[in-house]
Amino acid sequence: TEIYPQFLRTVRDQIAVKYEVFYPPWQRWYAVRGFPIRCGGMTNYFRDITEEKLAHDRLARSEEQFRSFVAATSDTVYKMSADWTEMRYLEGKRFLADTQDPSRAWVERYLPAEDYPAVRAAIQEAIHRRRPFELEHRVKRADGTTGWTFSRAVPQFDAQGELSEWIGAARDVTLAKAAQETLRKSEEQFRDLADSMPQMVWASRPDGTIDYHNRRWYDYTGLPEGSTGDSTWDSATTPGDARRIHASWHHAVRTGEPFELEYRLRRASDGSLRWHLGRGIPIRDEAGRIMRWYGTTTDIHEYKELLSRNEELLRSERTARSEAERTSQMKDEFLAALSHELRTPLTPALMAATELLDDERLPADVREQLILIERSVALEARLIDDLLDLSRVIHGKLALRSAPCDMHSLIGQAVGIVLDDAREKGIRVAMELAAEHFHLEGDTTRLQQVFWNLLRNAVKFTPAGGHVSVRSHNFAGQLRVEVEDNGIGFDPAAAKRIFNPFEQATHGTGRQFGGLGMGLAITRAVVELHHGTIHAESPGLGQGATFVVGLPGAVEGHAQPAVMEILAPASAKPDAVLSLLVVEDHEPTRNVLGRLLRRAGHVVVATGSLAEASAAADAHAFDAVISDLGLPDGTGHELMIYLSEHHGLPGIALSGYGAEEDVRRSREAGFSIHLVKPVNAGELRRSLRELVG
Repeated sequence: TEIYPQFLRTVRDQIAVKYEVFYPPWQRWYAVRGFPIRCGGMTNYFRDITEEKLAHDRLARSEEQFRSFVAATSDTVYKMSADWTEMRYLEGKRFLADTQDPSRAWVERYLPAEDYPAVRAAIQEAIHRRRPFELEHRVKRADGTTGWTFSRAVPQFDAQGELSEWIGAARDVTLAKAAQETLRKSEEQFRDLADSMPQMVWASRPDGTIDYHNRRWYDYTGLPEGSTGDSTWDSATTPGDARRIHASWHHAVRTGEPFELEYRLRRASDGSLRWHLGRGIPIRDEAGRIMRWYGTTTDIHEYKELLSRNEELLRSERTARSEAERTSQMKDEFLAALSHELRTPLTPALMAATELLDDERLPADVREQLILIERSVALEARLIDDLLDLSRVIHGKLALRSAPCDMHSLIGQAVGIVLDDAREKGIRVAMELAAEHFHLEGDTTRLQQVFWNLLRNAVKFTPAGGHVSVRSHNFAGQLRVEVEDNGIGFDPAAAKRIFNPFEQATHGTGRQFGGLGMGLAITRAVVELHHGTIHAESPGLGQGATFVVGLPGAVEGHAQPAVMEILAPASAKPDAVLSLLVVEDHEPTRNVLGRLLRRAGHVVVATGSLAEASAAADAHAFDAVISDLGLPDGTGHELMIYLSEHHGLPGIALSGYGAEEDVRRSREAGFSIHLVKPVNAGELRRSLRELVG
């Protein structure tokens, strides 16, 4: 139907035609040229072009795959001239700044001036040796900041073997460098702490390879600083003791049992062999897998000598041994707590501070100190959460659990969380939720975190007596949510910078109000994972700020839009009196938690283990249970399953872990609410009210 009219035209108008035709029986393509014949009709010449067509299709698919691959990465793919003076983007993310000044060489357009010599030297080396260019160096970024990139370019040669151009890829590693620096500082703090201890401290990988000794070990044994591995024992003791150490240590690694052994070490200062007690404990994750071994080596030579000299001193020496073992155990537990229990010690401090703040008889200066303690502890806990989330953002592991979301409900819950802080400062919080389409698919926990972060910042940076408002409306198929305050505001030039990790809009903001500038970076990451947008506006310093979140895919809701204003202070309804079972093996937390709940009028039975809690539940009737998850004889999950099945109790979980997986496990065990340590009094009261409701 397409070719026949051309036949007619060739014969009628006496002109030549060209076309391509596919012949299905042979599965072949042909290029056809038709020429008119003077006496009428036409002559056709057929040329088989099947291979050309297939090659063209393969090339098209290859180019499409290349573009898809580059689009799936965060790299920039570029071409560079043979002498590295001109750069041209091909595909990928464009994160480099560009002055658009063709008169300036590539190095001058994209690099800080002080880095020119090092980068030029690496380029000249690659050109001279005709090998790939690889370098991690600083660059000017599109957002105006100076960041880091890892760039690799491969030389391309023409048919004569001459260098014609370079093809390379550049990756933005700014956040990774910041995370590495944070990790380095954390490791330095651990090493400083270990070096200050009187014991010899060591650490091992899960497979038993010792990869760390503190300074005390090297000073005592005289071994070269930095030497590690099991062979260090061979050099520091006798062959017989070395065999016993290896056998006991390999048994501990194989079975996962704690390592404990007495052996002799040679003191470098005088060459004497002295008895030591070596102990090591495995640090496990929640699945029970060994992640690390930590151990100490304690000098017990005097103790051993006393035992050998006089049998009559045995009883008193047993006391000394018990004390030495207790001291060693305390240090082992400290090392374990350093790795896994950062949050737990913060809980009693935060609860005690918030409990004392309820006492109106305290002088104003004491209350100011208590407020400082409360805010410092809460900031420490928030920093731990933010660092974990920021690490997930940096490595692209911030996962979403999508479900239908009522955004007006989520916003209302976020307002409820910050309401106590707002009332304390006398800040008016207003909600005008006028959007008609406010349901969408998203992660409810992460979206609530977005608005809680924005509202928390608004309350924190708004002076006493100020106001904060939350508005919603629909625009261009999006749900738009605006959080506005009349607080300290920021320089308009910092509107984009404040979403960068570890950034502060104004110098000194972090020192004055707390925080490391991670909350807004996490907030932006969550919004962008939902394919939304977020930006900030401010007329200037002291003139307030507005944060605007746009989320696509909103559909019509099933409730009327809400318009309300919350005034501060507001009278609170008295809490119902409950009979509560408290389970917490950390004694300071247990004591403060019990005292706090009793002062609120509740009847409290406090226990420290799974067995004690089960016995108490069998003997008494309780309205609810509040339980830690790490217990000495089991887990809070096991306890909750038992209490739910046998007594029908609802529960609140207390944990130092707050990832989505931790919350899910608590829900599956039967806990209604999962609170992450440290927990303040207001948060606990709200949770109890929610539990009763």
